[in-house]
Amino acid sequence: MATNSEPNIPTLRLKGNTIRAKPSHPYTHLRDCNWIDQVGYTVPNVKAYKGAYDSMTNAGYWFQPMVCNFDLDEWIQHIANIFVREGAHTHQQTGMTKKINQIVRNATHGAETLAEMARFAVCNPDVQYVMQNLKGNRRGFAHFGDLPEEIDPYFGTNYVEFRRWLAEIGGSTRFSNMVYEQKGLAKVRSLPSMIHTAGEILKDMVKGERTECHVIRNILINNAVVGFAGISLNSPNEIIPQSFLEVCREAWRHISGRGSWFDWNEIHLQDKPADFNPLTDEQQATMRQAIQDRAEYMLRVHEKWIAALA
Repeated sequence: MATNSEPNIPTLRLKGNTIRAKPSHPYTHLRDCNWIDQVGYTVPNVKAYKGAYDSMTNAGYWFQPMVCNFDLDEWIQHIANIFVREGAHTHQQTGMTKKINQIVRNATHGAETLAEMARFAVCNPDVQYVMQNLKGNRRGFAHFGDLPEEIDPYFGTNYVEFRRWLAEIGGSTRFSNMVYEQKGLAKVRSLPSMIHTAGEILKDMVKGERTECHVIRNILINNAVVGFAGISLNSPNEIIPQSFLEVCREAWRHISGRGSWFDWNEIHLQDKPADFNPLTDEQQATMRQAIQDRAEYMLRVHEKWIAALA
């Protein structure tokens, strides 16, 4: 690492004419705070950077950022989640298609940016750090063959760690080298195509028989399950069901935005026996957990009020 009077700036500047595979736009070099957050990367040795990346160890998040996911089914699910969250499932067919196209464009942009960074990283193994020019009238970005003495994740791009991430997704578990980095580059460059394919598959699903589009239906059901746990415990006028079966049946009737995704008789459990549970085993488990979480939250609120009134 560099040692100078400006610890945030490296010392070994590389000539611009030695740099290959420059991105189409200089701001494609995402700062560490951006790319680490997008891909869910955990810097393995934060102590080496004096704790600069302490708040950026994202691998333990319950939600892994989708931009680096390489599973087609999960991309379909991710696009569908955004589709429902933004209310597109209530639109006419044309509106649904436009919304899916928009979601795909946004996701593809992020993937293409990472692909350009990955190509730059592999083609320029001597580049360790990239940051915006701050000297005089210079514009654009400067490339360095060393790291700053003090890393600032909001200041530049640490390509040493970016290559480690590339090697990690390329199959390496211990170290970074050109072979694993090339494999990681190939995977990242395949992402835009995968995202596009996922969007096309989802568009075909919503164009078909909607009562058979299980991806959208399951999202609506799970939203109802989680939402009902809060409604039944929050509202003093809500009748609390006497059994778990009644909880499940009542949550089923609370599915919102169902439109043509559910048949009317299906929602109201017509011609179904009284002991019929419309939720799958997985959805029942989600319901139990949602009620448990909500009940624990309400208990904590109750205890705080009791303490305040004491």
